[in-house]
Amino acid sequence: MQRFSVVLFLFALSLQSCDSFTALGVLGLRCAFKVRVVNFSKTKEKWSEEACRDFGSRVKKFGIELEEVTLKPAPGPPKRTVIQQREEEGKELLSRVDVGREKLIVLDERGDIMTSHEFADYLKKCADDGDRGVTFAIGGANGHSEEVQQTARRQGKMISFGKMVMNHQVARVVLFEQLYRAMTIQHSVPYHK
Repeated sequence: MQRFSVVLFLFALSLQSCDSFTALGVLGLRCAFKVRVVNFSKTKEKWSEEACRDFGSRVKKFGIELEEVTLKPAPGPPKRTVIQQREEEGKELLSRVDVGREKLIVLDERGDIMTSHEFADYLKKCADDGDRGVTFAIGGANGHSEEVQQTARRQGKMISFGKMVMNHQVARVVLFEQLYRAMTIQHSVPYHK
C-alpha cells in the first residue's frame, strides 16, 4: 500500500509540473509537448519578466513543458555587417532546433497574421501531427537571417502579431499571453472572450 501511495504521489507531482523530470522518469512518462521560446537580448525588464513568469506558470498547468532561452546578441555594426550579425545569430538559433521533430515558428512582422483561435488550432495540429514541440524565435535587433526564415517556411511557420515592430520585451509578453490563451481555448477554460 505504501508503494502505491508513493507512485500515486509521483504521478500527481508530474501532472502539476512537467519540469519534474525526476518524477516523470520514475514513472516512465514524459511531457507530451514542449514549447521553447528563444530570443536575443542583452536586457531583461522587471515588468516583462513578471508577466512572462505569470503566464508561463499558467501554461505549465496544462501539462506543457515551457523553456525560455535568452541568447547573447551577436556583434553588429560597426564591428560586423547586419547580414553577418543575422547569420551568426541564425546559426546559434538553428543549433537549438531539432528540425524534423519540432516546428520552428519565427515571429516576424512579415509573417502570417493569425487570430487567437487559429493560433490555438495551429499548436494543436503540431501536437496532433506528432511534433515533439515548437520553438518560437524572437529575432535580434536586426531580425532573422534568410536561413532561419527559409527553415521556418519549410519546417514550421512565420507569424506576426501585427504589422508594427515590437521590442523583445513586448513581443515576449504577447507571446506568453497568447500561449496561455491558446491553452484556454483548447481546454474550454473561461479566459478567452
